[in-house]
Amino acid sequence: MNILIDAATLYQKDCGSKTYTYNILKELLALTSSEPAPSIDVCGVSGKIINLTGVSMLDEIAYKKNGGGLAAKLKKSIPQDSFFYPYAKSFYRNIKKSINKINIYFVNKKGKAYDVFFTPYQMEINANIAKRKFITIHDIYALTSPENYLTKSYTLSFKKYLEKYLGFFDAVLTVSEFAKNEIAGYLNYPKEKIFVVRGAFDKKNYRKLKTEDDYSSAEAFKKKYGLKKPYLLYVGVLEPRKNIANLLKAFKELTGGVREGGGSERGAGNYRGRFDLDLVLVSGSSALAAETFKLAEELSPRVKIFKGVGNEDLNFFYNYADLFVFPSLYEGFGIPPLEAFACGTPVAASNATAIPEICGNGAYYFDPHSVESIKNAVSEVLSSPSIKSGLIENGFKTAETYSFRNSAVEMLNIFKNF
Repeated sequence: MNILIDAATLYQKDCGSKTYTYNILKELLALTSSEPAPSIDVCGVSGKIINLTGVSMLDEIAYKKNGGGLAAKLKKSIPQDSFFYPYAKSFYRNIKKSINKINIYFVNKKGKAYDVFFTPYQMEINANIAKRKFITIHDIYALTSPENYLTKSYTLSFKKYLEKYLGFFDAVLTVSEFAKNEIAGYLNYPKEKIFVVRGAFDKKNYRKLKTEDDYSSAEAFKKKYGLKKPYLLYVGVLEPRKNIANLLKAFKELTGGVREGGGSERGAGNYRGRFDLDLVLVSGSSALAAETFKLAEELSPRVKIFKGVGNEDLNFFYNYADLFVFPSLYEGFGIPPLEAFACGTPVAASNATAIPEICGNGAYYFDPHSVESIKNAVSEVLSSPSIKSGLIENGFKTAETYSFRNSAVEMLNIFKNF
């Protein structure tokens, strides 16, 4: 079986879609190492079709030659909240479309016949690229709630892409039952042609700290980021659907006052029903709406925003947080709570969309539309050692059920069945 996979997201900086594509490819390579082994080719913004022979080649693409060319660098150089960002992104997408067409031309020119084509994002294709074609649609938030989406240009381009190409695909893969139902309903797509292949998280990078070396690095980590108090943690992009404004408002109500008594070394000190702690936002972007950014500034230095954090430091952030808070209004899946589970950090999360489906009994839930509900959830968890320990135990168990190997097995079986 000859498989062609769109690997364009590997050329991006670290993000959820890149993590998904990289780990799916890595596990597919492991699954296809026995005879007779399917051949896996990848294509992307490099302008080449590459036969993927091993993980070292995958790493070369993803982490050593991932500049993506001049157009990609131009897009990355412009802040997402800039007036020019939608135009730069549109320019980048047009360049990408052209290169994809060149890729497909060379595929046909070589005369290599593919049994399966798979894109984990949205690659422009022709109907003859392979006998069977599959796409992963992680969510359709840009279509269902365009008023809250970061850029209108993406909403428009996503809609046009689906109108033009969705009919080319033999089946749609998605990452949760929630997303499956939304895709079927909103796009009027047959449910029997939608398959749930759950995502996962990188277990190699996110784990509970246990060794002496781990603990000896902790003080250097805290000093590096100026972490002197216990803290709440949020990890993810800072766009409107992530609901950072309500998290900040809840945090404002939780903090302040006169100290009544001490807390534990790791626990937050009680401040007459409030808490003496910081809020740490770790993100790859700083595209906060003006009102939200103003509120974050007002709460400075208690609110700390860090960008460009690597996996090693992010693992420390998770491990030393008193509570991970995930207030998102919409998720097709949601990876950060799983990373927090694996690090032994209790989680308080939104009860919206796919989040309860993915987190199960590992999280303490709140209504993301209610500042009072967020505040009460955080207060309940921080104030109750039994609730915290229960969440930590359930979180570990939940994290164990997610694996990119399982995702790859399910995906390969779908390909073979078609």
